[in-house]
This record gives sequence, C-alpha cells and structure tokens, in this order.
Amino acid sequence: MSIPKTPHHCKLERQFVSEFGIYTCALASFFAKHTPEFAYFLAQHLKTADFVFLSHPYLVYELEQTDCHKAVIICDAHNVEFDLHQLILPAQANYLLTDIFQTEKTACQKARLITVCSQQDADRLAALYTLTPNKFQIVPNGADIRAIPFWDRNERQQHKILQNITVPAALFIGSDFPPNLEAVNNIVKFAKALPKVRFRIAGSICNKFSGHRLPANIDMLGIVSEQQKLSLFSAADLALNPIAYGSGTNIKMFEYMAAGLPIVTTPIGARGIDGADGIHFLVCSLEAIPDKINALLGDPAAADRISAQAYELIKHRFDWRQIAERLAAILNRW
Repeated sequence: MSIPKTPHHCKLERQFVSEFGIYTCALASFFAKHTPEFAYFLAQHLKTADFVFLSHPYLVYELEQTDCHKAVIICDAHNVEFDLHQLILPAQANYLLTDIFQTEKTACQKARLITVCSQQDADRLAALYTLTPNKFQIVPNGADIRAIPFWDRNERQQHKILQNITVPAALFIGSDFPPNLEAVNNIVKFAKALPKVRFRIAGSICNKFSGHRLPANIDMLGIVSEQQKLSLFSAADLALNPIAYGSGTNIKMFEYMAAGLPIVTTPIGARGIDGADGIHFLVCSLEAIPDKINALLGDPAAADRISAQAYELIKHRFDWRQIAERLAAILNRW
C-alpha cells in the first residue's frame, strides 16, 4: 500500500532539495507528520500485524505513536545511516546529523531484531549504539538469477555486434547519489586515459552531467527500463564500481555478477560481499582501475574464470529467493 504525500509534504521536500542540493530518505523523519493519512493507515494495520519492518529507521517516531506492543519490530538497516549522512550531507545541512543519530539509535533500541546486509554494518551499529551482537541478523542484498540471464563472453560479443558496439565496453549503473557522482567523475578520468574503451553509464546519475563536455568515448544513457538494463548487461565486456565511500552493499555488484560481467571495483565497492580479489572480481585503488581494465581486456581467459566464479557465489549465497527463504526461517522462530 502506498500513501501519497500531501502537497505540503512535497513542498517541504522540494524546498530542502533546492536549498541543499540533495534528497535523502532522512527527510521522512522530519516531514512524515505532514502526511497524516500515513499515521492513520499505520494505526489501523498494526492491530493485526505480527511483524513491523522499519525499512530505514526514519518512521520510528510515527510507530511510537501507535499501539504496536503485540508486533515484533524489525529494523531493516540498509546502511549505517549516521555514518552515511556524515559523508553525503553538505556542510550547511550537518545540523541534521544529531537528529539522524538519535533516530537511528531509537529504531535500533526498539527493534527486537536488526537485519543488516553485512557483518561490517552489524559491528558498526553495535559499537555506535551499544547494542548486543545477538540482536543482529545478516540478510544480504542479492540479485534475482532467474530474471537476469548469464551471458558468457561469446554471447556478449554477439550482442555487441547487434548493438553496433565495435570496441571494448565498460558499464557503470548508478542513481543520483553523491558516491555515484564521484564515481562517474572518476570514470571521466578513466575515459581520457583509455580512449579505445567505450564507457557506458546508465541511471539517474546521468542527469548530473547534462550539458557537460565529456570525452567522446562516454555514453550517458540516462534512466533505463529493466529490459534496457539487461540489454546493457548483455553487450558489455566488463563492469565498474569505482565507489570511494558509502555504507551497506551495492546491489549493482550482485547484478553485474549475475549477468556474467567481470568487475573492476574499489575495496569500498566490494564491501560486505564475501568475495575475493582475483577470484570473484578485481579489487584495486581508483588510480589503478585503468590498468586493471586493460588487464581484464587483455586476458579473456582470466575474465571468463572470474565471471564464472562470481556467478557461483551469487547462485549459492546471494540469490534473492534463497535470501528470502533464510529470512522466512528466521521470522518463523518468533
């Protein structure tokens, strides 16, 4: 069920974005009261709910105002929100950090269970808010291996021909989010260093580069449909994740792996994924990424081996269906 925001709620969000140049889901903590229909809906449905999932902590205060004593509260921690916002908020919006800290702390303390996507996030939340380790359960991000075909190198070469791509192609997909903005700025540098490689970038992050003069070997493709995204996966030689900071894990990594794309990533880009450098992907500093791209393109056998091993990891550890089954088993204990 989706509750539309009121016009006033939307206006307040637009004013924030206009002033600070960033949208964050933390705004829900400040503006949810301006959509009273949500509180009414929540109160009605909590009467029969067995579980309440707080997807992000920011509606915990709305939950506090209702009778939710019978339901098991689960905080679904996508990130360590306080740490993430320390990195992404502009200096003039840092006054929000105290509220974000307290909101995340309250949600974690009220929850009977906290699901996290990596052990690193569990350790950090436990230290930050003085929580016991047994309150956490790792429920990783993943990919739907039934919806994303695995293309081997020969199949991808055929798709490249169909899409009129005649040079090596490297793919990056990202939303309009500060870590992705920095990643694309770095990809622009890679493109200048590797003029014979075609860098294809998709997602709302492309909007940030509208009107910019970019190297001729960069394709800014904008927002794409799921089918278009699969088409991009099918016609790339490798995928990139040159992320310099962030929290949680990057879903794009799992999708790249499911599609059979060998990946060059920073250590931050590979965070929270139980994979190994040189086995499931290539991990290196930002400065070394052009050399690693050349290494993958120059050694097809190694690229094929990495792709196959990454797919096995996805199939056995990070398939959404298996993740859902493991979570269901956890909930059945209650």
